Amino acid sequence: MFQTRFKTHAQQPTTITANNGMLEFRTPFDEALVAALKLAVPGTARKWDKASKAWHVDPQYGATLVMLAQMYLDETVTLPVVTSAPRIDTTVLDVRYIGACKPRGSERAAFGWHNGGWNVVLPEAALRDWFGLDTKSYNGATLYETLGIKQQTAQADVKRAYYKMAKLYHPDVNQEPDAAEQFKKIQHAYDVLNDAIKRAKYDAGLLLQASQGNDDMQNNGGEWRAPYRCGILTAEAKNMLGRWNVEKILAWDDIKNEKGETLSVSWGVGAGTFTETWVLL
Repeated sequence: MFQTRFKTHAQQPTTITANNGMLEFRTPFDEALVAALKLAVPGTARKWDKASKAWHVDPQYGATLVMLAQMYLDETVTLPVVTSAPRIDTTVLDVRYIGACKPRGSERAAFGWHNGGWNVVLPEAALRDWFGLDTKSYNGATLYETLGIKQQTAQADVKRAYYKMAKLYHPDVNQEPDAAEQFKKIQHAYDVLNDAIKRAKYDAGLLLQASQGNDDMQNNGGEWRAPYRCGILTAEAKNMLGRWNVEKILAWDDIKNEKGETLSVSWGVGAGTFTETWVLL
């Protein structure tokens, strides 16, 4: 995989130091090492700092840095003790555009447009937790489907649908092996959809989820990205390497027009400059 490269002349020693909860990896320039670093450490966990002329890397990749120094520079370096982890802040993030959830290491996450760049990382788990979405795949049945109703069903009809489904799957009357599990799903669906606030949040999550299913473009000649959800978030987040990594969403306000209609943004694919076009969700 890697080949050892021995030093042929005197060079600045490689060092790894702790800096504000991160590892500062300073080495002589080596093109192969840089390429290997970019392959081994995700872009969200590393950043080249021009001022210090060093890589700032998430501490969880410390062993990787030691290995790269040994293999590419024939140097043995010691990992420092990182005493000050990045602080978790409660902050307000004006997220103008949220892309589809995509693989990010061992998890999936959406990236939000904030302060002129994709500077907000929103783990799928945090999005699902806030919107009350099922933790299973996107292909699972919605709560509306569980009760056998449409999303437009009036609030008063939710209870009637619940009673109908509950009678069919109650373990006392249905002896099928999966009846008890299905009854739990029916009860959960009713608990959410019978509460106006929980239902509104769940509906917002379904809308976000649906927009993420259309990954890049709408069917209008490929000129526009799909309008994904945006809003003003209050969140617990770590500011690491210039990005806000959301730990937990505490509040979410959609961006609306003067009529109270929910808006999102769309822009041209491949455009030389970013121009917001507001659209209805």
